[in-house]
Amino acid sequence: MEGIFYYWIMWGAFIAAAFLWKKSAERTIAVFFILINLASSQMFIHTSSFSVGMAYLEIWGLSFGLIAVKRYFTSFSFLLLAFAMMAGYTAIMLFQLFDPVWFIIDRFYILLILFGGLSLYFGKDFLNRLSLFIVALSQGEFLYWAVLRHFYDGLTIGGHGYLDLLAAGGGVIGIWSAVEYFSHNAGQYVYKKQNERQG
Repeated sequence: MEGIFYYWIMWGAFIAAAFLWKKSAERTIAVFFILINLASSQMFIHTSSFSVGMAYLEIWGLSFGLIAVKRYFTSFSFLLLAFAMMAGYTAIMLFQLFDPVWFIIDRFYILLILFGGLSLYFGKDFLNRLSLFIVALSQGEFLYWAVLRHFYDGLTIGGHGYLDLLAAGGGVIGIWSAVEYFSHNAGQYVYKKQNERQG
């Protein structure tokens, strides 16, 4: 069922942001963004040749906002990796569409493991990883449509398949980053206690 990952993970993110995050302007923005994104997930802008999801446009805007605020655009390696991931996403989507016999594993899991793994490996922290993942997939989704529009009409940009992948990847990045954070703090705590005993 398309959309199931998106709705469960986004509601989980909303609960975490609303009840576990310390009160701040960032928390307020995150909570409102999640609610607006969930509410608009069934809304689409229709034209004569294609449709685009409102949730997709909001997430795309969020990614560029994060890149601007955190100044990731000044990092050549970030831009290069985002471009490579965008091209890879589009290539895999097109290859699966025109020659699906080669795909033994579901495309969703291939994309999730590949691009989630790249974001975790090359990203410096949670926001850097999330920004990289979102902007690469959003740009890749647009490029995929830009290629297919020459062959098909009535395509949808940013449908539930895209939202599922984005939410699942964001969830993996969030959990991995949280484990890293707590592991680092636990290690520092143990090291401090050992020094206190030795001192």
